[in-house]
Amino acid sequence: MQHQQQRQARIDIAFAVILFSLITFILAPPANVLYQVTDLPEFYIGAKLFVEGRTADIYDNAQFFALQQSLFPALGNRACPLYIAPFGLPFLLPFLVFPLSIAYVATKVAMIAFFLSGLYLLCRLYQLGSRWFMWLSAILPFSGPVWEAIRIEQLSPLLFLSLAGHLYFIDKQKPVLAAICLSPYMLKPHLVACLCCFHLGARRFKFVACFALIALALLGFTYLYCGAQAYTSYFDLLNVKIDGMSEATPTLRGQLLRFNIDGQLVTKVCSLVLATAFLAAIYFGHLLRHQSNRAVALGASLVAVPLGLVLNLHCYSYDLLLLLPGVLIALKNSLQAVRPNKKIALEALALYLPCLSFMLPIYALIHYQMTLQGFLVNYHFVFLFVITIYLIALGLRSNVYEKLA
Repeated sequence: MQHQQQRQARIDIAFAVILFSLITFILAPPANVLYQVTDLPEFYIGAKLFVEGRTADIYDNAQFFALQQSLFPALGNRACPLYIAPFGLPFLLPFLVFPLSIAYVATKVAMIAFFLSGLYLLCRLYQLGSRWFMWLSAILPFSGPVWEAIRIEQLSPLLFLSLAGHLYFIDKQKPVLAAICLSPYMLKPHLVACLCCFHLGARRFKFVACFALIALALLGFTYLYCGAQAYTSYFDLLNVKIDGMSEATPTLRGQLLRFNIDGQLVTKVCSLVLATAFLAAIYFGHLLRHQSNRAVALGASLVAVPLGLVLNLHCYSYDLLLLLPGVLIALKNSLQAVRPNKKIALEALALYLPCLSFMLPIYALIHYQMTLQGFLVNYHFVFLFVITIYLIALGLRSNVYEKLA
């Protein structure tokens, strides 16, 4: 019987990988518009300049765009600046492994592998089984954030795998491996701050210390290797505003900017709100300080990660991939309700309807036909806010950790 179950699990996993890959490539942009959407050039050129010791040129748009045009002539007049800080650049080096002739296909395959590996780890962590993995692999390619991230070769699948590995090793009581897994977040450190605050409150000091040492080592190495000028140029680039970029993000700051309020005032208010969210994450971690590592991993997924996304000063729609660990917990909890009633039905609607707004083609309608066309309300922010409230409310229930253990 056990041998038969293992064989069925292998079939489910193989089918899931094939299905996800096929759907992803079918939904990929046509070859004639490929370089109108892909973000591969910015990461490839960033890695190349870093290896050559020309890090300051990464943040000099004239130099950076000129090299992009020479290596990727298919970009035409399109230019892709890179906003990754010098301490995150070492994580771009794998982009140089493949020659330019196959870089696009190889990168897409790598992103698919990152995402499926992260999803598999989450299924192991939450004890969902191979059949869940198969069905999720069939459904999630039609999720807007997943589609967007893999369609344009963004870094979110790597960060998703990083988060899944971190949660997995937190559960296994291996804080050093959990810190190493989370290190790729140095590419976007603003997305990990709330999670670290949560672990600090939960007294997972060994993890916090290891992650801080990794961050400091990267900072020291890149400062010596790149020089102070690279960091100066990076902060100068951050002051360059790209029209519509911040306003299109599904965050509190992005929504407030759409109301044509003074940008500096919005940033100050949202910074204060984000600082309050950090304190809330510390307090929630404090409540779980005596709980098992499984409870800490679940609590991080349900509270710290969603809170750090919706209240962040900046995150793109493809970064919402990182919400998936919490959403999977909520789905499992919802489906485990043995006696459906009116209250449970209303809670299910509060979860499923907002999630539906992030599925194709509804996602594309909201993002491309409404948000990017100047609608006053970013409905993805509204739905993300509802999902966040739902996940936090679930995370505050003391019995949910026993139920999902």
